[in-house]
Amino acid sequence: MPTVGERLAVVEERVDQMWEWINGGSSTRYEDSARGRLHHLMQTMDTADKLAEALRQVRKERGRQWAGWQKMGLLACAIATVAASWYAALAH
Repeated sequence: MPTVGERLAVVEERVDQMWEWINGGSSTRYEDSARGRLHHLMQTMDTADKLAEALRQVRKERGRQWAGWQKMGLLACAIATVAASWYAALAH
């Protein structure tokens, strides 16, 4: 049975190994470490969220513009209908 000191040494060694895996150690670039990859992933997700929000805003604005054009078209048709009915009434 290992002593308390031996078990503590094993735990410290494993913590050091995990720390080196997370940070990539001295021989690994930051971008290739787990922390660097996680940071890059979080930036990518944040960018995707911002792009999705921008797309929602563009669609919302286009919907407003289309509704404006629809209203103008309906108003033009209504004016043409009224003008045609007055013309027909006055022509008799």
